[in-house]
Amino acid sequence: MNQSSSCAQQKAICHSLDKKCEIFDRLHAMMAQENSYLCGNYLETDMHCNSEKNELIVDKECRFRTCEWYHKLLEHFKLDFENAQISMSYLDRFLSTEIGCQYLHSINEFQLVTITTIYLSIKLFEPTVFDMKMVSFLSQERFGEDQVVAMESKILNALQWKMHPPTPKNFVQHLLALLPEHIDPTAKKALLDVCCFQFQCSVHDYSFSKYRASTVAIASMLNAIENRQNISTFFPTQDFRNHVLLLFDILRLDYLSCEIQILRSRLSIYLFQQSCHERCGTSPSSHVHAAKELTTAKCDVSVIDVANNQDYQKWVLENFH
Repeated sequence: MNQSSSCAQQKAICHSLDKKCEIFDRLHAMMAQENSYLCGNYLETDMHCNSEKNELIVDKECRFRTCEWYHKLLEHFKLDFENAQISMSYLDRFLSTEIGCQYLHSINEFQLVTITTIYLSIKLFEPTVFDMKMVSFLSQERFGEDQVVAMESKILNALQWKMHPPTPKNFVQHLLALLPEHIDPTAKKALLDVCCFQFQCSVHDYSFSKYRASTVAIASMLNAIENRQNISTFFPTQDFRNHVLLLFDILRLDYLSCEIQILRSRLSIYLFQQSCHERCGTSPSSHVHAAKELTTAKCDVSVIDVANNQDYQKWVLENFH
């Protein structure tokens, strides 16, 4: 990219930012806000040792299965899959608290927490609200209305009523909205789709729970704009890539940090596996179906196996700038 072209693109972005002050302000507010939505490493610390119940029953597999169940529930009722990320935020943060960590010692009590968190998310973010009879039905009649209401109160108080976590999708949408108007809206939508695919996969992975949503968003955007593969028919032009990177520079987002590079590597594994499905003609019908398939416990290879796989290493060299 020559200097004159770079200057022109920078002016275009600055002009776009001037016209979109409200979006810019919301983005900065979200970045400040997300610090209060971080969770602790509750499955790998000794905080649960304070409980009278010594044995830790809930593990990463339980968390994974919970997320999988959230997706199935949301798909069945045709609700926004972003509710899974919001519900997992409630779950992870609650279990990181002194009150919540007590529920790591019983599968039955843990299930009451998981049902209440998805109920809260749907209640707050969907026009369709589940009544308590439906919640009881979803729990196969194991939990009554009184139990869910009591748990709802515990979660709200433990989280200090912080129930609107900024999600990676929120950040990507705001960043795309700050790009100049001449950028093809179809390309923006395609980039968002590729990012959402990565989010749907990564939300199952406990290791992602410790990262800020904005960091996951930036890593996913970089993977999307720098990937040369045909993913969801998305072919980012050089002009599109340059505008995104210039936006990051203007906003002083450190997209070259070690943390983001680590996340990019982990997220790229999902793209690699999706690429393998496409080459074999076995690609699932939607990003959500693909995410669930690629992150199941019965997946062909683990994350570590893929990272050390020669085909994966070759794919990264061929498809990323």
